[in-house]
Amino acid sequence: MRISLRVLCFALSFCAAVPAIAEPPAFSATSLPKGVAPTASERNACFAKGEKALIARTIDRDRIAVTGCDTGVVAPRKTLSTYPVYLSGSGQRGDVFDCRKVRLNELSSGYLDRYLEEVVAATDAAGGDPDARAALCAANMLYTWAKHDGMEVIGENGSRNQARSERSWTLGSLSAAYLKSRGTRARAARMPVGATSDKNEVILDWFSTLSYGTLDYIGDRRRQGLDHTNIQYWNGYAMLPTAILTGDGTLFRASEAIFESAIDQITEDPRPERDGFLPRELMRGSKAQGYHVFALKPILGMAILSTAHDCDFVDTGWEAGQIESLARTVFEGYFFEDKFARAIPRFTDNPPVKQNVWNPAGLGYLVAQLDPQMYLDLERHLQEILSLSGPDAADRKARWLFKDGEHGADEVDLKLGGKRRQIVEGVSQLRGECPFPREVR
Repeated sequence: MRISLRVLCFALSFCAAVPAIAEPPAFSATSLPKGVAPTASERNACFAKGEKALIARTIDRDRIAVTGCDTGVVAPRKTLSTYPVYLSGSGQRGDVFDCRKVRLNELSSGYLDRYLEEVVAATDAAGGDPDARAALCAANMLYTWAKHDGMEVIGENGSRNQARSERSWTLGSLSAAYLKSRGTRARAARMPVGATSDKNEVILDWFSTLSYGTLDYIGDRRRQGLDHTNIQYWNGYAMLPTAILTGDGTLFRASEAIFESAIDQITEDPRPERDGFLPRELMRGSKAQGYHVFALKPILGMAILSTAHDCDFVDTGWEAGQIESLARTVFEGYFFEDKFARAIPRFTDNPPVKQNVWNPAGLGYLVAQLDPQMYLDLERHLQEILSLSGPDAADRKARWLFKDGEHGADEVDLKLGGKRRQIVEGVSQLRGECPFPREVR
């Protein structure tokens, strides 16, 4: 038996005072430490030095052991509560963060983020090898959360819509990571659960439960008049891997309907200054270009995932043209910031505003994989408009951004479910007749 020196001294009353062992300070989500203001223009400004590491240690203390994972798995969170981090009323004007809510969110969503990062990394490492240790680890991490009904309850604290969005993003990434990793799926199917089931079935049942939660969320957003935003497009992406893996026609058709709605929202106009925008995302003010990048990603993701079993969502030249026009607008907006600034008053009641530009690098790879000719046309178009600064400069810029269609192929895209190349290759292995006939879609 181990008895601490402090306890022994107390019991025998023979010691002088024994100095206490210093415990790491507790992270307070609601109390602002010295030097941290109630609001900030950058999220990281809401934390004092060392607090991010303190949150990470808190999460690590709750890990549980699972076979195949050297550091175990992040403890399952059945109830999910998250908080909107922008100061009320500032969302359309710019990034003004409410630091108390940022801190609450950092702790509550930290478990989810860490879990997602580790599952995605393990499935990337496992690839198609069911005997890889990473496949065993990934399967057991997913099974552990599935067994404990992870994320199935939306908490009453914070924002329910924010929590449901967070759940959809996580579901989409986890299920796409599982779909792309044939090795992880095969390993899970080899591990029995009771006499009649296996871990693959338990994981897919969990994904299905969460997917139908997303389907309910889609309906609620539609009734609230919030149907045509990037959040809805990510909801469509979230359901699609589960639909493909389980053959669930209801989920597949719901995802396809979201995709078609997104395509319909892309503006069509012979005037370049009005073509290829998402009007609802132009309401984002200084974040309009960034949210177009963020919206294009699930649209491309759904298009690529739907090629599994040759079920292609993109089955007309018009749909391909709409995606190309949106991609063209997004990439132009990266090089020419005023493209979005000028578009805002054309489609909204808001004045032009300087953009916080997001880099769309990596999306060119997805375009190239979806349609090689679309990629070539997009690259050629960019070189033409960039030639205003000289043909050599245009060529350098376009090649830097695209790298012949390979830019970002092997980078991890956490929202999509892992390394982009592995997602594309994983989908390409799922061939055969589409289980969702066109006549009933």
